[in-house]
Amino acid sequence: MKETLSLDTLGDLDNGSARAIVDHEIGVAVQDIDDRGEDEKPRKVVIEVEMKRQDNGTVVTHVKAQAKLPPRQSHGTVAES
Repeated sequence: MKETLSLDTLGDLDNGSARAIVDHEIGVAVQDIDDRGEDEKPRKVVIEVEMKRQDNGTVVTHVKAQAKLPPRQSHGTVAES
């Protein structure tokens, strides 16, 4: 079915899997900030919408999402050499 692509309809792509993908990555970022947000570093969710015209003129759209989190790091440890 042909549909107008917008922010409102983006989540419906691929029978709603685009919405599930984005929501999952938002959840990952929220969980991380709940767990270790005292570091005051930002969490980001990058959402990529890729559109490509096929030979028959139709446009195929893919949605990708990825949570960007600060790396986990241990506290410093003094060691003798």
